[in-house]
Amino acid sequence: PTVTVAFETGSHVYRGTPFTASASVTGPGGLNETLMPSYGGNCTDVTTTNGCSATGTYAETANYNAASATAYITILRATPTITTSSPTATYDANPHPSVGSAIGVNNVTPVSGSFAYAYTPGGNTEPVNAGSYGVVATFTSTDNNYTGGTANGTVTINKATTTTTVAFESGPYIYKAAPWTATANVSGVGSQSFTSGLTVSYTGDCTNVTSADNCIASASYAGDTNHDGSSDTKTITILPATPTVTTTGGTFTYNGSPRASVGSATGVGGATVPGTFAYVYSPGGGTPPTDAGSYGVTANFTSGSANYTNASATNTIVINKASATCTVTGFSGVYDGDPHGATGECRGVNNELLTGLVIDSTTYVNVPGGQVHWTFTNANYSDQSGDATVTISKRPAFVTPDAKSKVYGNSDPTLTGTLSGFVSGGGITATYSRTSGENVIGSPYSISAVLSPTAALANYDITYNTAAFTITPRTVNITSATGVNKIYDGSKSASVTVVDDRKSRSEEHTSELQSH
Repeated sequence: PTVTVAFETGSHVYRGTPFTASASVTGPGGLNETLMPSYGGNCTDVTTTNGCSATGTYAETANYNAASATAYITILRATPTITTSSPTATYDANPHPSVGSAIGVNNVTPVSGSFAYAYTPGGNTEPVNAGSYGVVATFTSTDNNYTGGTANGTVTINKATTTTTVAFESGPYIYKAAPWTATANVSGVGSQSFTSGLTVSYTGDCTNVTSADNCIASASYAGDTNHDGSSDTKTITILPATPTVTTTGGTFTYNGSPRASVGSATGVGGATVPGTFAYVYSPGGGTPPTDAGSYGVTANFTSGSANYTNASATNTIVINKASATCTVTGFSGVYDGDPHGATGECRGVNNELLTGLVIDSTTYVNVPGGQVHWTFTNANYSDQSGDATVTISKRPAFVTPDAKSKVYGNSDPTLTGTLSGFVSGGGITATYSRTSGENVIGSPYSISAVLSPTAALANYDITYNTAAFTITPRTVNITSATGVNKIYDGSKSASVTVVDDRKSRSEEHTSELQSH
């Protein structure tokens, strides 16, 4: 008989399972049987040439001799399924390699071995920077059942994004007479500085108050090999500043002129802020105070600059009372019988005649006079008071009796005199008298006066003059005389008979004359 052994058809490339063979025996007489082959070597893995054998054996029978046959195959290495990744990454400053894989014939099990990568550009260096890199992954198998191989891939590293941030200096954004500024910063992957050469540009007005969001700061980063560019814009609204508003006040003395408050508005750096002031005085409204008193003042400032708000300030104006010049004059003079009081006036700081002087109506007629009280009260001047002196001195006056005479034995004539220096209508009267005596020998006698009424005399410094009252001898007719001529006898008397002319001529009398 003939034994035939045949391995399964096809290339005998490692497949992870044993290769099998079929065996049969044929011979005369229609012998045709399937035999069960036996295997030798390793019919699964790659070993050596003809390292896998299959033998079919037919045992001797009555009709046939024993027969056998052996077939051999060489199991070849399989080519693994080799791939290498084509990653797409974003630049992060780290390598982004392609990763190869070798999968065995069951499409599951990795094949042991190693990869070597060649990048274009870059050679063996794994790519880091943004770009597109071709890669050839070469697999070297350490599994005897597999060959090595290569695979191609592409590594794509996209540029990383950047963030540009514009930030203004800290607010609040109030007018400061200088531009508000901003800084720009760029953040991105990597340790390099992104701000080199980065500038901030401005549009609108970043100094003055204009409109909302009219101060605009922008910055743009152009990007680099590994980074995309970026930009940012920020806006701020500049608000008006509040000026420093003051208004004058103080303490003054009344001078008859208005004491107006004067306001000022200063801004940043002490600059004068244009605008107008309106003043409100309390009391007084819009009229600056003139009179003495205490006044509150509010100065309302209306800004003439868009960079400043309106504002106000308060203060106090105190106008103290001035001192008036008061001249109150009494009287100084000689008694004249008239009433005398005080007169005067008060004048102000501008020599104006003032009201408010009240002089008592007290008057004095008689010596020595007295005090007249006065007061001064005026809203704008300090109160004053005092006393004016009325000084009445005694009036010189004279009483002069007229000289008188009479003939011895006659009645006294009426005594008269002259009053001089006395006030007319003063009621001063004089009563004249003389010293007593009726003899020619005692003559002349003194004539004097007594004045009345006594109370009125206190107003005069009176000179009391006197006058002579003369008694002249009477002429007599002697009709008889006894003892007129005689020898001295120790007696000094003689008796005569005379005719007195005061008597009727028909009458006579005897008078005794004494001789000394």
